[in-house]
Amino acid sequence: MSDYGLPEEDDMDLDGPQAFQQHQAFIPHFDGQAGAMQQQPMKSAFMRQQLQQAQRQPVSSQLRQQMEQPMWAPSYSSAPAQRVHMSHEVRQQMLPPAPQSHQFTPSGHVSAPTYSQSQGSPHESPFQSHFFVMPHDFFEYEPLRGPGEIRILRINPGNPDDALDCELYHTNIHSNWEYHALSYAWGDSASKAEITCTGKRLRITTSLHGALRRIRNANFPIQVWADAVCINQQDVDERGHQVRLMRSIYKRAKSVFIWLGPDEQRAAPAVFASARKIFLKDMINIPPPDDSIWVGFALLFSRAWFWRLWCLQEIVLASSAEIIWGTESISWECLGFAAAWIRTVGYQILRNTPIQGVHNAYLMYALSLGSDKHDPVSFLHLLTLTRQFRVSDPRDRIYALLGLPTIDSDPDNGILYVDPDYTKTTQDVYEILARKMVISSQGLRTLSAVQHGLEVQEHVPSWVPQWDHLFTYTLAQAGGSLKNHAASASLLASLPRVNGPILSVDGLEFDTVAQISDVLPDSLDPSSPANFEYIKIIWDSMAAPLQAYPTNTNTDLYTAFCWTITAGKDWYGMLIEHELEHLADFAAFQTTHFDAPLPDAPTRDRLMPFGIPETARQEMLKMPGDKFYRTIASFQRQRGGEPGESTADADRFVTALSYACRWRRFFVTRRGFMGIGPPCMREGDVVGVLCGGIVPFLLRRRGGAFCKLVGEAYIYGIMKGEACVQPLRGNLELRTFGLT
Repeated sequence: MSDYGLPEEDDMDLDGPQAFQQHQAFIPHFDGQAGAMQQQPMKSAFMRQQLQQAQRQPVSSQLRQQMEQPMWAPSYSSAPAQRVHMSHEVRQQMLPPAPQSHQFTPSGHVSAPTYSQSQGSPHESPFQSHFFVMPHDFFEYEPLRGPGEIRILRINPGNPDDALDCELYHTNIHSNWEYHALSYAWGDSASKAEITCTGKRLRITTSLHGALRRIRNANFPIQVWADAVCINQQDVDERGHQVRLMRSIYKRAKSVFIWLGPDEQRAAPAVFASARKIFLKDMINIPPPDDSIWVGFALLFSRAWFWRLWCLQEIVLASSAEIIWGTESISWECLGFAAAWIRTVGYQILRNTPIQGVHNAYLMYALSLGSDKHDPVSFLHLLTLTRQFRVSDPRDRIYALLGLPTIDSDPDNGILYVDPDYTKTTQDVYEILARKMVISSQGLRTLSAVQHGLEVQEHVPSWVPQWDHLFTYTLAQAGGSLKNHAASASLLASLPRVNGPILSVDGLEFDTVAQISDVLPDSLDPSSPANFEYIKIIWDSMAAPLQAYPTNTNTDLYTAFCWTITAGKDWYGMLIEHELEHLADFAAFQTTHFDAPLPDAPTRDRLMPFGIPETARQEMLKMPGDKFYRTIASFQRQRGGEPGESTADADRFVTALSYACRWRRFFVTRRGFMGIGPPCMREGDVVGVLCGGIVPFLLRRRGGAFCKLVGEAYIYGIMKGEACVQPLRGNLELRTFGLT
């Protein structure tokens, strides 16, 4: 829509916090080995059912034959009968009807060309031109005249070397004209090419120019909707108006052509062939990590299209879609399934060498399966899931999602979550959005999206999420139906109040930050043990000196530390359910990465099953940590106790650790609690347990009742509401915090 200056793929930072795949903790996951769904947080029965059926459903011989044949894509050939893979009858069906003056009018005062069967076969197109001269005048847009009016671009036939000759028409979104929609990444806005549009010169990006040339046919015109041409990008009112129609535009399109750009490395044939094998269930064994096919998939998913936020909506709304990469093409159904397979089944192989972008493709596929059908998420959840995608205009972080249905919007009936208005500044848009969210059912979950970086921003309300700033994933999961933390569980519900730039919330001033660590790395390389030495340093300097943990339970420091550095979550972003499995992973992590593992004798004594003979007990206490926890887990399973894995997994713990600690600080409070918080936190910040908050928040006093919101925190021992009840609450009374 308004992607100006999007960098080319080679210039994009596909690693680090900007590329963090947060949504992996919120989308369906299916186990290709067992063919069974894992219970993941999105809890969408429809999406789980669709993925199950897609994994189990046998492929018919007819579909297999279609998949093994070249996919249709507009193409060129010297032999007219072979230029497109379709029958003459199908071609005739694709021909648009003659324009009707009451529903379709040309833009730029040029009479509309007509085309009908009486004028000959598709090979005798009246638009065929063998001599072309670029006009001198530049194209000027005629304003759209009605609430449902859009523009459609007709690409006239031409040979591969011909200049692009097009016509731009006005029509109503509810007319019966057939058109295809184009989905692509805008590319470098400074790199331009020219086409002829309705007899005038029109400058477009080279990315769009390549897409139009690729889908042009030599024999008959093709009608498409392409945002950069069909919307006057210089008219901010029109841009907002067309955003409101985006859902209808892509849903009504006969199909969506997805242009990934040229295939310089010629990787598409092999990659698409592998994707078809996955889709057809012909991939017998998962290729090893060093197989060249993973290099091809890495090239594919690094294409800018998989990172452009507008493309998410465009593919989710498509009734059918075709991926075009260079000269090759493949159906989205096939490639999306392959992305889901790589993200789930292939994850164990690629854990240490993840393919950047496959998570985005997986999210696109999962949402396209469940679009408008069952269990839509909240708009806040959708924003959180897509925060790693890219936009050039920060306002599009919100506007690019308005066409997708959520539990708090109904775009089919014109009820958008916010009104798209490009006359407003980015900060105005963010503040309007935040005000609506905090007084809605999402409440203080909105505050978990606040990420300041190294300094709390003073010039904007600290409680308003800046959606164009992404450093790490949130500690509070955004999905309302998910099993989650409950830090303020027993506090009486109290709605936040918004008065201008001030958000008033009630809560407890529970504790104060006493000691903080350095900011933990934002990129962790599991293959380098040196990257994890900071964990040992934090334990030695901050955790071990505590001697005892200040909860009213028999909690030992070892367990508290293990839970804190993973924010109480496992490698897939779910709250930890199997304590022994997590402790075994922690012990395996220490054995792998530390010369001297952390002491854990108190934990062993606490977990030792009742009835173990003393001799066996002493032998078990001498076991290495990971073996000890595996033995205890096995013993409990034999007694019908807590289930768990029979093996410890250091890499699994590294994943959980990386997600939790990346770009955060470890801290200890004055009362002796351990926690992790944002990089901008300081010693002396207040630990607030706010009414309606599922996690604690760190606040910075600004005089009187006013505070700045520093950010969310994880604090072991108060995540289930313990701070709100005795004995931890003590004499604390509810007070009002004015967040500025």
